[in-house]
Amino acid sequence: MTDRFEPLPDERQYFCPGQSYAISHPLHLARLVSFFPDCDHCPHRDETEDLAPRMVRRLQETPLGASGPLTISSEAVTGVYLNELNADHARRWAAALGVYLRDQDDAACQAPAVVIGGDDRPLTADLVAAVSDGLRMTAGQVIDVGGVSSAALAFAVDHLGADGGLLVGNAAGKPHHVSLKFWRRGARPLSAGGELDLLEKLYRQGVDRPARRGGSLRRFRVEVPYLARLHTYFHALRPLRFVLDTSCRPVLRYLTELLQRVACQIILVGRCRDEVIAFRSDSQQASGELAQRFTNLFSQRPFTQQIIEEGAHFGIRIDDDGETIHLSDERGCDVAAEDLLVLIARHLLEEFPAGTIAVESSTSPRVIQAISLAGGSATESSPTREAMDIAMRTSGALLGGGPSGRIWHREAVPAADALKTLTMLLAILSKSDAPLSQVVDEAVAAQ
Repeated sequence: MTDRFEPLPDERQYFCPGQSYAISHPLHLARLVSFFPDCDHCPHRDETEDLAPRMVRRLQETPLGASGPLTISSEAVTGVYLNELNADHARRWAAALGVYLRDQDDAACQAPAVVIGGDDRPLTADLVAAVSDGLRMTAGQVIDVGGVSSAALAFAVDHLGADGGLLVGNAAGKPHHVSLKFWRRGARPLSAGGELDLLEKLYRQGVDRPARRGGSLRRFRVEVPYLARLHTYFHALRPLRFVLDTSCRPVLRYLTELLQRVACQIILVGRCRDEVIAFRSDSQQASGELAQRFTNLFSQRPFTQQIIEEGAHFGIRIDDDGETIHLSDERGCDVAAEDLLVLIARHLLEEFPAGTIAVESSTSPRVIQAISLAGGSATESSPTREAMDIAMRTSGALLGGGPSGRIWHREAVPAADALKTLTMLLAILSKSDAPLSQVVDEAVAAQ
């Protein structure tokens, strides 16, 4: 039995751009009113009979490309929430992912298991629901892990043996923006110039009734096994104090749990306090923090100034998906991402001599020399997530990174994990009483 439309002899047929099979008149109208991307350059765009006059006027007044322009960065599909990336777009991207995974050679079956998650922002809730609908439309077995960072979702894909993953987050890091990031089996990320291009092609072609029976939905709490790997580092740490600037709610939640066992202290910048208040269990404490927030609303200090005035050991910025990290020392001076890579690489090479470090192709020669002098070897790769993942798997690298600020760690699978990077930094600084600037200088000068 086929899922293709078989027109009656006297029924009109429509062919969407790039598609070789016909669709019915009702489906043509349905695509028009849902602002299907290919309708922008379709010769049948003006065939609107049987539509309500108000909808016809709306279609005529909508300029070409206004139905949600595709913005595909090197790592994700991004756009302004609702204006450029809405629930309908998310549903179609998820359906395309379901078909893509189903067509993979290593797919387990015709009903791929896909892990989905969001970044815990209220505006992404309906997109997560739409993603679930799109995957179930392709008979996908959806596993919802709730609010997670990018690394936690990749961990869940591997931990559960899923066929793929999709994160609704904010890769652009801009207000009112949302993004979709994708993984396939083995927690392998999809990037532009690679597998993401194939997924985009499926999205543009459209997915019509790919399955006659919807898929399943279940939930899984991934924080427990994900954080279990990190808990072992949170003992015998110095009472370090650090300023944190991030809008990644899952990372804030993870840190709150991890730091309960040690004397380390987070000093939150203004915009972070809103996120922490959201998951305070003590309502009185939350109310007090809210009052303090509005008291200091117009006296918030710059990030570097706050590091110095608070006497913090360092300051750290983490992107909205929990992948990249930008570090400042106790003086408020920026620490180059390459220097942080060298610092962690030297720490790991003490335990695993002659290990391999994957470096981005734009990494400076001095970093490669430093890795060599520390007893390791470097393998170069394109900086995309997909390419770095392949390089680390192929070479068996212990660590990866470069100027992008994404530092890759090798557990069961490679992942760019800002939380693991912060964890390693706390462990390194706890080996002595030296300030971060001195520790970095000594690691770099060891060349």
